[in-house]
Amino acid sequence: MLGSIGPASAASPSNTRLSTSTPTIGVGGTAKLKAQVRPASGTAKPTGTVTFREGTVTAGTATLALVGTVQTAKLSLTTLAVGTHTFTATYNGSTDFAASTSLSVTITVGKAATATTASTSTPAPTPGQDVKLKAVVKPVSGTVKPTGSVTFKEGTTTLGTVALALVGTTETAKLTVTGGLALGSHTITATYAGSTTFSGSDSTVTVVVAKASSLSTLSVTPVTTNPGKSTVAVAVTAVAPAKGVPSGLVTFVVDAQASQVFSLTGAGKAQFPVTFAPGSTHTVKVTYGGDSLFGGSTATMGFTS
Repeated sequence: MLGSIGPASAASPSNTRLSTSTPTIGVGGTAKLKAQVRPASGTAKPTGTVTFREGTVTAGTATLALVGTVQTAKLSLTTLAVGTHTFTATYNGSTDFAASTSLSVTITVGKAATATTASTSTPAPTPGQDVKLKAVVKPVSGTVKPTGSVTFKEGTTTLGTVALALVGTTETAKLTVTGGLALGSHTITATYAGSTTFSGSDSTVTVVVAKASSLSTLSVTPVTTNPGKSTVAVAVTAVAPAKGVPSGLVTFVVDAQASQVFSLTGAGKAQFPVTFAPGSTHTVKVTYGGDSLFGGSTATMGFTS
């Protein structure tokens, strides 16, 4: 007589627990999920795989491996969008153990922090000289690059807004203030406005506009029709990279005689006649006192009448 065949043994219940060591991260950061699968009773260890889901969407599947004394599956995610993400972990079961699903775990992804660094390649321009400003925007952590724009302001006055563009490996905004800034010290703030994934940040840079240097150039031209008579002239010019024409007064002193003061023309020039005995040697000195934009300068030369 054949023996009776009993029913197949049922799979043992399992218990799945989900946790995270990164409940709050910035965008581009790494979200870490860990599922531990234990038997509901006994000492046998479940084997197989765990599927991690956000709602009904599968985030990934990992194979159980022994960590310490517990069968564990881990998953790392680096592409979560800003917002709240709720995950569950499902042990898919095996021949010996039934499937089980964990309680949910929430990970909140916030905007990534940024750092803005403002600088200028013209920290000490002269009046009228273009001022070049630059702002570099970097994520505080991670490798995702910020997008958006940077606004440059002096106080409440907006100098310009520029979209970030990749320069080398860094997101950068550049602005040229054409025509320069007024005399004095200027504190300029570069503000990154932020985006849907990055928080804003700002930085300041100081630009000091000082009077431009001037150059006084003397010349003495003999009057050929009148021996001993000459014309003394000065041309006062801006020293590059400054632009414009100096204005104001120049003072001439010939030998030890009394000084003579003349106004510069619109071309930055002045002249006057002198008469001495033919063949005599003399010295002329000119002093330009400067104006609101240009510093003073002097020149000396000898001549023979």
